[in-house]
Amino acid sequence: MASTTMAPDGAHLGAEATVNESVGSEIVRTQLRGALLNFARLSSRFSMDLNSRGEREAVRGFIAPWVPAAEDRRKASGSPADEARWQKIIADVQPPEDEADLLSLTIAGRTLLRALLEALRPGPSVRAVADYVRASIANGAYPPGSSTSAGRIATEMGCPRAILGRVQLALADLEAEGLVTFPQPHRVRVGGEEAQPLDRVAQTADWLRLLIQAGVYLPAHPLPTRSVLGRALVTPEAIVTQAIGALHVEKIVTAYRGSRVIVRPELPFKAAEPPDLDRLVRRLEAAALPDADLRPTRIRELCQQSRTWWHTRFTPHPEVLTQTFRALVAAAAHLVPLAASRYPGYQEVQPVLRRTAVTALTELPQDSDTKVWRTAVLGAAVREVLILLPDAGWPPVTSNNTEPASASRPLPSKDQP
Repeated sequence: MASTTMAPDGAHLGAEATVNESVGSEIVRTQLRGALLNFARLSSRFSMDLNSRGEREAVRGFIAPWVPAAEDRRKASGSPADEARWQKIIADVQPPEDEADLLSLTIAGRTLLRALLEALRPGPSVRAVADYVRASIANGAYPPGSSTSAGRIATEMGCPRAILGRVQLALADLEAEGLVTFPQPHRVRVGGEEAQPLDRVAQTADWLRLLIQAGVYLPAHPLPTRSVLGRALVTPEAIVTQAIGALHVEKIVTAYRGSRVIVRPELPFKAAEPPDLDRLVRRLEAAALPDADLRPTRIRELCQQSRTWWHTRFTPHPEVLTQTFRALVAAAAHLVPLAASRYPGYQEVQPVLRRTAVTALTELPQDSDTKVWRTAVLGAAVREVLILLPDAGWPPVTSNNTEPASASRPLPSKDQP
């Protein structure tokens, strides 16, 4: 039977007992709460004389029986950062006599009691947290260069946020090992051979080129405006403009100031015919997440979540990212045929539906940053289709520059170019 040695409370200094671990932990917690209350009462009676020898001795005497429990925690921590923390806590309550003052000693005593109380909270130890993060880095769950946070790690481990201090200590150990860094407060970046920063212009140009090759945007037809493309690709308009300039140099589009961008009639590669939407929908259904929640409110949440991940440069757990992408694929499989039947032959709507389907069916890349971006692009496409279906439960869009052209003005007449 596991046992725990009870530490003394303020009223019964020196009392000890061996009990069942779970019962013993609760008893020790009760004792510590009582000790903190008694310590507060004791310190409230102190005079303002910080050099009072008698009062300093009273604090020392009250805290001394708890020091062995703190020493036990230090020895059993298994974490350099946690061991250093306990060592400082213990040293602060045992200063040399000529360096002790009442205020500092009182604060140190309260800190020791609170640290012992926190150590009894349920949840993994500092060493267990560090082992979890090491394993997540080793198995690719936290790829090199990806970002995370103490709160995210605690959530993944099912820990209460009250023990975030343990996660932060574990991360301090991993930082000392060179596995993580802290580029910003509260932001953790996984180390290793980080991928080179994305060339956003090349990334955007590559994607537009793929959409033209896939038959989403047809030869001799205009591309959407730069502002519409910026929203569709979750990309600043300035980057879209540079990407279009790159395609102009490649003789894929013609782009002149003051005129619409046109896909050239003759392309330097073979472009597909406009894909059949019925065939695309069947492929979407095969790739979709089974039993996905297709309520409009849930779809909207997924679209917003994917956008937030990209804008904040947050890399979710790979399984979470994959599940989100497949849920968005399921949303596309559900919404695209609805919009196609509602707007048959509307040339302004067809590229939106083709782009949504092609985005959902194009294989995700390997690097995590581009995966997050592609998921955000799919979320933007699904959101645009959902806006086309107000009777599906989408609330009216009122914020500036958030709706596609088809949602901000009446749709063109059927077959209008």
